[in-house]
Amino acid sequence: MGKRNNSQRKENVESPRKEISENEACNMTEKEFRVMVMEFIHRMDEKINNLCKNQEEMKSDIATIKNTMESFNSRLQEAEDRISELEDQVQKQAQAEQQLEKKIKKQEESLRELRDNMKRSNMRIIGLPEGQEEQQGLENLFEEIMTENFPDMGKIKVTQTTGCIEDFPGLKSRLIRRKIRASKVHSSEQCWRGWGHGVWPWPSGADGLRKNMKHKYGSIRLPNTVIPLHYDLFVHPNLTSLDFVASEKIEILVRDATQFIILHSKDLEIMNVTLHSEEDLRYRKPGRKLDVLSYPAHEQIVLLVPEKLTADLKYYVAIDFQGKLADGFEGFYKSTYRTLGGETRTIAVTDFEPTEARMAFPCFDEPLFKANFSIKIRRESRHIALSNTPKVKTVELEGGLLEDHFETTVKMSTYLVAYIVCDFKFVSGTTSSGVKWFGNLVTMEWWNDIWLNEGFAKYMELISVNATYPELQFDDYFLEVCFEVIKRDSLNSSHPISNQAKTPTQIQEMFDTISYNKGACILNMLKDFLSEEKFRKGIIHYLKKFSYRNAKNDDLWRSMSNLTFQGEDVEVKEMMATWTLQKGIPLVVVEREGRSLRLRQERFLSGVFKEDPAWRALQERYLWHIPLTYSTSSSNVIHRHILKSKTDILDLPENTNWVKFNVNSNGYYIVHYEGHGWDQLIQQLNQNHTLLRPKDRTGLIHDAFQLVSAGRLTLDKALDLTRYLPHETSRLALLKGLGYLELFYHMMDRRNISDVTENLKHYLLRYFKPVIDTQSWSDEGSTWDRMLRSTLLKLACDLNHAPCIRKATDLFSQWMESSGKLNIPTDVLKIVYSVGAQTTAGWNYLLEQYELSMSGAEKNKILYALSTSKHQEKLMKLIDLGMEGKIIKTQDLASLLHAIARSPKGQQLAWNFVRDNWTHLLKKFGLGSFDVRIIISGTTSHFSSKDELQEV
Repeated sequence: MGKRNNSQRKENVESPRKEISENEACNMTEKEFRVMVMEFIHRMDEKINNLCKNQEEMKSDIATIKNTMESFNSRLQEAEDRISELEDQVQKQAQAEQQLEKKIKKQEESLRELRDNMKRSNMRIIGLPEGQEEQQGLENLFEEIMTENFPDMGKIKVTQTTGCIEDFPGLKSRLIRRKIRASKVHSSEQCWRGWGHGVWPWPSGADGLRKNMKHKYGSIRLPNTVIPLHYDLFVHPNLTSLDFVASEKIEILVRDATQFIILHSKDLEIMNVTLHSEEDLRYRKPGRKLDVLSYPAHEQIVLLVPEKLTADLKYYVAIDFQGKLADGFEGFYKSTYRTLGGETRTIAVTDFEPTEARMAFPCFDEPLFKANFSIKIRRESRHIALSNTPKVKTVELEGGLLEDHFETTVKMSTYLVAYIVCDFKFVSGTTSSGVKWFGNLVTMEWWNDIWLNEGFAKYMELISVNATYPELQFDDYFLEVCFEVIKRDSLNSSHPISNQAKTPTQIQEMFDTISYNKGACILNMLKDFLSEEKFRKGIIHYLKKFSYRNAKNDDLWRSMSNLTFQGEDVEVKEMMATWTLQKGIPLVVVEREGRSLRLRQERFLSGVFKEDPAWRALQERYLWHIPLTYSTSSSNVIHRHILKSKTDILDLPENTNWVKFNVNSNGYYIVHYEGHGWDQLIQQLNQNHTLLRPKDRTGLIHDAFQLVSAGRLTLDKALDLTRYLPHETSRLALLKGLGYLELFYHMMDRRNISDVTENLKHYLLRYFKPVIDTQSWSDEGSTWDRMLRSTLLKLACDLNHAPCIRKATDLFSQWMESSGKLNIPTDVLKIVYSVGAQTTAGWNYLLEQYELSMSGAEKNKILYALSTSKHQEKLMKLIDLGMEGKIIKTQDLASLLHAIARSPKGQQLAWNFVRDNWTHLLKKFGLGSFDVRIIISGTTSHFSSKDELQEV
């Protein structure tokens, strides 16, 4: 506006100007011109005066306008600044609103997730007081958590009527208030308390609370911030009501400051938890009561401590709890037995390995957390109590109860704790010697190395029995142990002996033939390779260094001295890692060309043929360092070589008729001889089998039939290998050969291939009749003589060899007539029972005797005989009795199904039952349990067709 006024005034000043042409100026007289000029000057003066006057006014206006403009501009700038500021504020507020929307939505989703997790995992508060205190405690807790972690949501209220989290008043935004809900609170099974990380389902954004929980619960493993030193455990089982009350005081050492004590507990009702410091005990202070967070999905509880526990100090956790005696065969469970008078009595027994100590008392239930245990057991006077250590004293209590106090144990893992309450009058082999077995002397740090315990224990069994009872020839039996595990390890479903195991089910699955027996077999191979002296020194060093401590896989190998082999340094750890960290068994393929041996190693796979599409993929990345041994027809010298690569070449020092690898079958591998290798060995066996060592002959039979199962050798060739067996003098080799021939016979019988079955039956009786006829129906001879007798007579009766059937029938009839009092030789007892069970009268009588028998060994023989019946209704009755659990105990059901599945009539019956009742069996025994494994393997191991494979 100011600029526009100035322009107008300027135009007004300049508008009077008028131009006069040149002609008009020439025609005027001087007077006229003078008058005109004067007028013009007068007018100009007037205008100048007016102009000056106007100029003054204009100056005044301009000054006013200028001041106005300056004021306006100042206000305009202020307004613009304010607008800009307001725009920034609006933008920030919009962003804040958007972020808050996202945050609330995220929190809402997290809380919904929390609610779902609570429902799935049954998270609950244990030990809170009932009623108003419980309500207030829960309200205060949520207020504390939400204030710290969700400040935008205000204070949560818990309604008195429903016990649910209802609403969030006063959100700090224009957003509508939101609602979340949590599980209802009940006095017997209260709500959850708090969130965790990983294991405990944290809602997103709960960073404040997460920082308070130093331990990351993503792992199922317990943190090592707190370790147990000593347990004072008191147990009082009631064998009438089938439950127990108990208490414990755990002395703990805090390694890192923490507000949480995490330990295991499963199916226990925690009544009260109190924490004492050493100062509390010194001055007899009452201690502090702790709340308990329970997470059943991982069988863990967390004790919430009001103030952080101080590092490097000891504390004492007192826990009162109770529980039911378990129905199964794990933890602290009830079992029954029958007296001679037919009365059923109950006893309370423990079985904690691997992860069931937590079912009996809250504890740090991992092998790494070793501690000492002082155990007290309260009982009625008619019962006795046993535990790991000798009894120190018995205290008489009011009401006729007695309390047995046992010596404090050595430092050991929880799974080794054991106790029993029963009414037995006599117990042989008590635990007075204490806990001195190998498995506790050095314990694995975690269950992935369970073989360090069980495999070593199995191997030490071989060493100790051989040293104590050399006449038993236990190393021959050990060879059969290795053959059995090779059969399992050659399947693709096998696992490394040092294997990852996290959950209780995975841990349970580690307790199998692979962990127990493969570990022992590779230790035997290592001993043969290193020499007995070096191996013994290494073991002694290992035991001394880790005595009553925990060890890992590598700790054992580091204890073994490395050696120089054929001028080359051999690292034991590197070599043995190929045997412990990868599953399976190597196949060494040998091809001889003159004095040159071409060697090749592959992964041996039973049931997977080389032409199968999957074979090549299953071979990838498998390589072993194989300590090979071999001998030749030229000398008895044992040659050695380490095969570290896929292929290799060896040069023989001289010409030879044959080469035999894996001397005495000490190596954990299978050998295949390509070209004429098998023919040369078969020829030697037929000419003079004694030129080969007895274990080498046994190993050849084993390898040949294993190669048949993998399609690498024809069945004709394997049967040719057995032709020399009627002349075999080694009980071990003869039993191995007979075992494979009997297996083949029953396979043909089950598949109803009658012509092959009959031909094989005649072949077996023709070739082995002389050996069968020399057997006596007695218990005479060495252990191996007696094993051979039982095997031969059982085979003869299975083949319906008339003399065998007549003798067994006669003995069974005499036994029945004597009302079961006739003493039949133990070696032939199962055979006699099995023949007698083929008649209805004999089967029924055996079932009666089974019910009356007090001998576990006799009951097992009778049950096996009953399972050989060819009548399916009788077999089904046995299964029903096993499911019922009264006459035939449920714990015997797995072995019963295994036995039934051996016969052609029973195989399909047993499999159909397992398939139809799978869910019920899992509920009864548990996935990964030893019983379930027996049931699966027992009912499917005899399958031999693709149709049967499809059913599995």
